[in-house]
Amino acid sequence: MIVGPHDPATAGEEKTHFRALVDESFHARIMVYRIKFFLTAFGNLLDAVGPLIVLVVGGWFVIQGSMPVGTLVVFISGIQKIADPWDQLAGFYRTMSNARVKYKLIADTLPEARPSTPCQS
Repeated sequence: MIVGPHDPATAGEEKTHFRALVDESFHARIMVYRIKFFLTAFGNLLDAVGPLIVLVVGGWFVIQGSMPVGTLVVFISGIQKIADPWDQLAGFYRTMSNARVKYKLIADTLPEARPSTPCQS
C-alpha cells in the first residue's frame, strides 16, 4: 500500500492538525486586535488628558478670578499646536515599523532577496 498526500488513513489527522493551526491563528489574531484596540483607547485617553487638565485647572483659575479667559484659550490652542506634529511623528514611526516587518517577512521567505549588508534596526 502506498501512503501519499491523499491517503484516507492520514486525512483525518491532517484535518485535525489543520484545524488546530486555524484555531491558533484565530486566537493569535484576536489577541493582536485586543492589544491594538486597548493601546488605541489608551492613546486617545492620553491625548485627552492634557486639554482636560488645562480646562480643569484653567477653569478653576478663571472662576477664582486669578486668570482671564483669554489665557485659557491660548493654553488650549498651544496644546493643539503641539499635538499635530506629535501625531505626524507617531504616524511616521508606525508606517516605518510596518514597512520593516513586511520587508523582514519577504526577506525571510525569499532568501535570495536579502541584501549583502543587513539593515540596521
